[in-house]
Amino acid sequence: QLIKMQRSSKYLMSAMARFQAAGKGLGSSLENQGVRHSRIFSSQAAAAEASEVASQNRARGIALPVGMLAGIFGSIVGVGGGVMIVPMIVHFHKTIPQRIISGTSLAAVISTGCSASYTYGSNGFVDPVYAFVIAVSAIITAPLGARMTKVVDSLTLRRILGYFLIAVAPLVPIKQYLF
Repeated sequence: QLIKMQRSSKYLMSAMARFQAAGKGLGSSLENQGVRHSRIFSSQAAAAEASEVASQNRARGIALPVGMLAGIFGSIVGVGGGVMIVPMIVHFHKTIPQRIISGTSLAAVISTGCSASYTYGSNGFVDPVYAFVIAVSAIITAPLGARMTKVVDSLTLRRILGYFLIAVAPLVPIKQYLF
């Protein structure tokens, strides 16, 4: 709604400017109305922006401990840390859109994955063929998933994450018996 109000305000102001430039003028009553609406929209936009900045600052405040836990836990179990990062940010900062959390987590997991992969590889704990096949298939399909986050709303994305974690969690302790 805020975006719609801002667009309406911008449209009104640009329309006033076009009419004035054409020498037609809109009249002082309409100009005063446009200024009044502009001030209301500006104060609402400022409040929304201040709330967003405060939320981002709180999120950045937990970034170091979340990163440390994700690095340790993710490299121990081989998940890259994303299963730690995303739920923790969602828990502590419910107002941050899921697509921002997902993108931030993926960017952070690059460093975790690279450093842990190097350590595992230097110790001989990587199957290069298997890793290559997984990497290529993931590189091909990752943009599809990233594009889907633009279409799917944040609540649905969070539910998908929750269902995925519930479905996968039991596999961790029983994988030695299944595979």
